[in-house]
Amino acid sequence: MDRVEKDWSGLLDAETEYYEKHLFLSERQRASMRRMLRHQKNTIDRYKNDLNEMADAYRKENQEYKVERSEDDLFSGTER
Repeated sequence: MDRVEKDWSGLLDAETEYYEKHLFLSERQRASMRRMLRHQKNTIDRYKNDLNEMADAYRKENQEYKVERSEDDLFSGTER
């Protein structure tokens, strides 16, 4: 997720500079670009929040319900 945020930050900076300095874009087109880029940033932020919530829920579940073997290693156990 950190790589996605870093890559997105670089792309956002480059695209913002491009549309702000482009001679042949109208203000309406610039506003449209701003909305599209903001929408993508919001999508990444929501995804990051969802991942954090899942990690937190997983951590809480493991604290409340101790298991005999790790759930992270799904393929090492034998069927019962």
